[in-house]
Amino acid sequence: MADRLTADKQETREIEEIEVENGDLLNSSSSCYLILDFMGEGQFGKVALCMNLITAQDMALKIFKTEEGFNTKREINMLDVLSALDPVKTNVVHYFEQFTHKGHTCLAFEKLDRNLIQLFADRQYQPLSVGEIRPIAHQLLKAIDALRGLGVIHCDLKPDNIMLVNHEDQPFRVKLIDFGLSRMTSEMGRGMTMQTLGYRAPEIILGLPISTAIDMWALGCVLAFLFISEHMFGICCEYQMVRSIVDVLGQPDYDLLSEGYFTRTFFKENRHWDHPKWLLKTPLEYQQETGKVPEPIWKVCPLDKLVTIYPMVQEYIEMADRITFVSLLKGLLQMDPERRSTPTGALAHPFLSMVHLEKERRPSS
Repeated sequence: MADRLTADKQETREIEEIEVENGDLLNSSSSCYLILDFMGEGQFGKVALCMNLITAQDMALKIFKTEEGFNTKREINMLDVLSALDPVKTNVVHYFEQFTHKGHTCLAFEKLDRNLIQLFADRQYQPLSVGEIRPIAHQLLKAIDALRGLGVIHCDLKPDNIMLVNHEDQPFRVKLIDFGLSRMTSEMGRGMTMQTLGYRAPEIILGLPISTAIDMWALGCVLAFLFISEHMFGICCEYQMVRSIVDVLGQPDYDLLSEGYFTRTFFKENRHWDHPKWLLKTPLEYQQETGKVPEPIWKVCPLDKLVTIYPMVQEYIEMADRITFVSLLKGLLQMDPERRSTPTGALAHPFLSMVHLEKERRPSS
């Protein structure tokens, strides 16, 4: 048995060490991919820029380090579910096929431009205007709505996983990518940990029931990031994130805190009076009870101040646009998932429908 385990480990190590290089040809049952360059690398493996020699189409090939494991199978299964969607109308990355090359699982996708983090780096982290954010918000709401229709939660919505299609030819045309952490709603259970720090919904933090609403919270965080060029909530540790959420939005309602599995990690019961019943622990109290040293307090900006965070605009119409944008954020960043905006409701919001702009532009009679 020991020899078998040793052999298995050796085989896995050899598979992980297999190199795929520029100029290599990778064959599936229907296509042949020529490796042109490598666009990124992570714990899973590499993403390569390829040309499909059958169609002469540029492609992105996600090449996993090892043979098909649990997480790889989960991603492939999720991509198969998403294949029911129109990748153009729903703004979800187009997945073509899966195949194996020398023990490496490979997933073929359409080639996209760059993610929103890379866009910000290219523009020296200058924030986007509300007019530039609007088409991004509309497309992502369409994508989340399509996922919701299939009972899918993305679970890792953040600027890194939103890619421009071709920014030069189609400015701010975006698609949602990376479904490696996505789940069906039927798989969700209270107490599960998911979403990146800074984009994690209150129900995940507190240990409340999980639904598709967590993607709407993350979308609110993304749109705020695009506007202020900073993460809205702390990204360095859980306590910092919770503290920043409370500083921006106030404390979660009593019912949410009382029902949360993890509430006592961050909050303590108020023994002196009933309003509020719960109090956020101080950094020292959190450290003493968890043994974790919290990161410094995150610099926050109240939502209403986003309207005037930049120099005063010259036209009233632009100010009105900012006000409706902040109104949209307030709906997305509702603490209570039952009161949070849905994709359908958000798509009908004045910021997306632009009714406020039509009224301002309409000539007076």
